[in-house]
Amino acid sequence: MKIFISYARAQRPKIEALQALLDRGGYEAWFDRDISGGEDWWRSIVRSIQSCDVYIFALTPDSTSSAACRAEYAYATELNKPILPVLLADAELPVGKLRATQYVDLRSFKDADAILDLNRALVRLSERIAANEFPPPVPYPRDPDFPFPPDPLETIRTQIEKITTLPETDVLQIVYQLQQISRQSATTSVEARKLLEAIANDRRVPFGVVELARSALTQIPRKRQRSFRWRPLRLLALTVGLVVIAAVILIFAFPSVDPPPPTPAPALELELIPGSAASDQVDINAVQLSPAAAASLALGEQVTISFAYRIDVPSGVRIYVRPVTGDLLTSGYGASGSPLYRGEGTGNANFTVNNPASVQRVRFQVWDANQTTLFEEFFIAVDYRFE
Repeated sequence: MKIFISYARAQRPKIEALQALLDRGGYEAWFDRDISGGEDWWRSIVRSIQSCDVYIFALTPDSTSSAACRAEYAYATELNKPILPVLLADAELPVGKLRATQYVDLRSFKDADAILDLNRALVRLSERIAANEFPPPVPYPRDPDFPFPPDPLETIRTQIEKITTLPETDVLQIVYQLQQISRQSATTSVEARKLLEAIANDRRVPFGVVELARSALTQIPRKRQRSFRWRPLRLLALTVGLVVIAAVILIFAFPSVDPPPPTPAPALELELIPGSAASDQVDINAVQLSPAAAASLALGEQVTISFAYRIDVPSGVRIYVRPVTGDLLTSGYGASGSPLYRGEGTGNANFTVNNPASVQRVRFQVWDANQTTLFEEFFIAVDYRFE
């Protein structure tokens, strides 16, 4: 039986262990070992999915948020391939058909019962395949498109590597192209500036090209440092100073009167938006966001969420917090998993986004321990801009 393993590269060691385990069981397991990507890589992925008998989705926080893994899973589903989710790390299961599919919990390769569960699941699938429960679709779907947009700078990087062999007209054309690409997005602007600086500082490049590159650089704004970060600190320092001065005046003006206890600052009022589920067994409150609900963040910068909870589910629940753009999870996000919460207490979670994006809502979901029952869902309106 041929098995295709879909995974995120951060879990490569676990995938190699999974492949070794499957090989020992007599299965022919395959996963992509090429880390370069590109359209040739994607074609090899497509052919491997087409030829496999079973598609294993290795569930981790990285894989469930990966555009490539989602595209692989969508194509395997379109081909009516048997799908076997295998949980390798705590992760929120994607919505739809995959959430309804029973998964094998293989978070520990030392768990003999889990290994037996994996083998039993594969045996059951082989029996269903033999009974023709997974016929290929008619008509057969076309090959899926490459799931990532082309890199406009890929060709230019290759040309710059051999810049001394290019005629001056070609190098001038590269400078013009970089100038145009720098206007497409903040990300391409930063990369285009780096390449133009390399040309401008290369002594082997003709003087006319260097001057053109320097001129182009003056038209690309440098990424400005965000000044808003220190303004709240200045305001806080000023507020504290005024409070201290007022306290000193009160003490000397009314020495026989004890100063009143300080009034706690009111909690940040967040706009809560109900979702698709609610339960009296779950109460999430006192939600705090850091940074505040509106902020401009660097790519990869972390948002931390703290909350209080009251859980009346004896087996416990898992609380997942995720960024949302429009009606979908934000592309390129990474987020923390969830421990089991029971009784009353406080908890926290975090997420980040690695692509330029605007996060409009933060989604809370409360699931049972096995992530099969959604107890509660709600959203918090935010305005986070990752750039």
